[in-house]
Amino acid sequence: MKNNLPFLFLLFSFSLAAQVSESDYLLLRESLIQKINQLRVLKELPPLKSNLLLRKAAKNQSVYMAENKKIGHGQSKNELGTPYKRVRFFKGMEFEIVGENVLHSGKTLLPLNNENIEFIAKKMFESWKNSPEHYANMIKAEYEFGDIDFQFEPEEKIFYATQVFGKKGVKIKGQLSNNAFGISDEDEVCYNAYENYENLIANMGNSIHIEGDKVMFYYHDIAYFNEIFSGNKDGIAIDLVFRDQVSCGTPNQIDYSPIYDGILLKPVFKKEILRNNTANSSYRIISQVGTIPDSLQSKTVSCSVVLIKDGSKCKYLIPGNVPSKRYELRAIQPKLINPSHVNLIKNGIIKSQEINYNFKTNITTPIEYPMIEKVDYPIHAVEITSFSSVEGDQNKNSILHEQRAQTIKKHLQSKVGVKHSEVTIAARENWDKMYFQLRYFFADELADLTKDSLKNILASDDESLPWDSLLFNQRKSIATIHYKGIISDTSDYERILEMNLKTAISSKQFDLANKALFEMYKANIFPSELLFEETIFKAILQYPEITQNSTAILSKSYKKNLSRTVEFLFSWLKKKESLSIASKYNLLHLYTLMSTDLMNSWDLPAKRLSNVVHPNRIQSFVNEDLESKLILNLNLTFIRYFGQINDGPNITKSFNYITEYFKSTSLNIKDEIDLALFFNNWSRYDLTNNFLLSKFYKEKLNEDAVFILLKTLNFYTTDDDEIYVYDEVYLKALELNKRRWCYWVNREFQILRNQGIKDLFCSRCGDVINN
Repeated sequence: MKNNLPFLFLLFSFSLAAQVSESDYLLLRESLIQKINQLRVLKELPPLKSNLLLRKAAKNQSVYMAENKKIGHGQSKNELGTPYKRVRFFKGMEFEIVGENVLHSGKTLLPLNNENIEFIAKKMFESWKNSPEHYANMIKAEYEFGDIDFQFEPEEKIFYATQVFGKKGVKIKGQLSNNAFGISDEDEVCYNAYENYENLIANMGNSIHIEGDKVMFYYHDIAYFNEIFSGNKDGIAIDLVFRDQVSCGTPNQIDYSPIYDGILLKPVFKKEILRNNTANSSYRIISQVGTIPDSLQSKTVSCSVVLIKDGSKCKYLIPGNVPSKRYELRAIQPKLINPSHVNLIKNGIIKSQEINYNFKTNITTPIEYPMIEKVDYPIHAVEITSFSSVEGDQNKNSILHEQRAQTIKKHLQSKVGVKHSEVTIAARENWDKMYFQLRYFFADELADLTKDSLKNILASDDESLPWDSLLFNQRKSIATIHYKGIISDTSDYERILEMNLKTAISSKQFDLANKALFEMYKANIFPSELLFEETIFKAILQYPEITQNSTAILSKSYKKNLSRTVEFLFSWLKKKESLSIASKYNLLHLYTLMSTDLMNSWDLPAKRLSNVVHPNRIQSFVNEDLESKLILNLNLTFIRYFGQINDGPNITKSFNYITEYFKSTSLNIKDEIDLALFFNNWSRYDLTNNFLLSKFYKEKLNEDAVFILLKTLNFYTTDDDEIYVYDEVYLKALELNKRRWCYWVNREFQILRNQGIKDLFCSRCGDVINN
């Protein structure tokens, strides 16, 4: 209970001063208890039973408040610092749940008579009844016991009153430890231990998964994990709670231990969690935190989480299914160039054959000569692209890649009779590949060095990257043989367009290339590997005149080769000055599509590819003149990327943009549901509750929205008002769809800890669950 408590002011005009007698206290106690129990009976709840231990705890707190002339639930001595601790101090070990109401009266003059006592009791009762928090305690179905005591403060002439509520637990058999594995219930170390981590902590309750007999902990952010679990005695213990502990027809069987409610598994601390981490990503944690004993595996079980701080229990988390969904990218059409004055041709490059050559360092003959397919068409042209890797002397490398090109040329001449005039050669050190590789391996600091500095690193014994493999890939060379012919079958439109594109690129007829690309997009023809063929791919990397339409085609075919698409995008990020506004628009659109696909898998290769086009690299393309849909899609992409790498400030920036966009375009309840699901997807349960509660009060939620609100409130509640509307939302959901409500409560059976909900479930859901 919080300490922002209402004050009860009473004023009596009596001329005589006297002490409050024990009989006065007794009459006041009996009158107030009677009124509270009458309220419970009206609510169809059993009256609270008196309990001497609870009364002792109540007296202790009332005396403390009177001595300190201050209302509250705490005390300075740690062993008496909370209502629960005070009950245990007075040997109330069997109490599983403890609650407390406190107040003080207004000035009261003595002596008292029966009429005065009745009046004071009535005012105290009304004070608690008119305070939502205190009223909730008085009518809480779980409480079985309740007792009250007072202390009169003679200087202020006021009564301090305390009522302590309780529910007794049981001793669950089959514990694996007789002392909760040494976990303390000392909460002094827990004060503000998780401040500013409320949402993250709540989500840990849903980070546990049972896989066979293993209990696994999945956590998305190792940096936050290290902040939350800062010490070696910080960790997790799994509490196994079983379905039969909350069965209908019997009282809930919850262990009265202050640490656990079911059967506690051995705790796992920070070092062991990290040592057992099997996640491929350096950002994630996948670690075993428990093993379910063979004797318990046949039972229906739910895993609660005990968070441990410095060896003490700090938080008990109950899992709960919270509906969530991310926004999908909005549909966007790329911008295309249509050279209407250009006509397609019917003769040209009808087929292309790519031949790969691999070289060892400083060697000009390939490791092995490749096979060359026999083709019946005449040769139109041959393009040879040969490379040297970037290590070593630039002049020597120049000789190497030129000689490799000549070796390839001679091989082609000997095998297919290539004429000298048909061959064009492009030979160079493969710096483009090197920079791509460095970004791919997260070596951005190396990618920013000068070429000479990189050569010095390659000449050293540096082992930070798999250099041999990277350099080998840089030396890979390729020859493309183009064959010419005529397509007489005009119905084979796809083949005609492919021929036009290949011919146009070979002859640098950029208008014809754009015409072919435009017609492909218009006709929904996206040949699976066409743009990734070496000659075409080299051209779309090189010529800004065809970037716009090439990007439009890639937006439909990038999945065929994600790596090369990333290379294409990365290449133009470095040459953006030469691009048109429409080309940049299409590149940004392609970026959103491709990055979303990469993050859907987010395995190690995907993560590395995404690093090449990190959002920070694309930012220079983004400006306020872009269409709002594209800016939205970029933020939908950015937030996922920054979420994957746990970049809080940038997550917030995109989150705020997306929220404002959809708030401003929200037209109906479906839009509002989508926004609430988005909040939940980013663990902003507080926003979901506030947003949907405002609609709930105005009766503007449909069934789906009510259930989303119900499930979110069940999992995460902080605001005081939410606590008291909670029952209203439960009842509304039950009214709207009994079957849906019953199946949800049955599935999330720890909800039945709440006696009021259990009573509803057991009385209303038998016919649904059993059929």
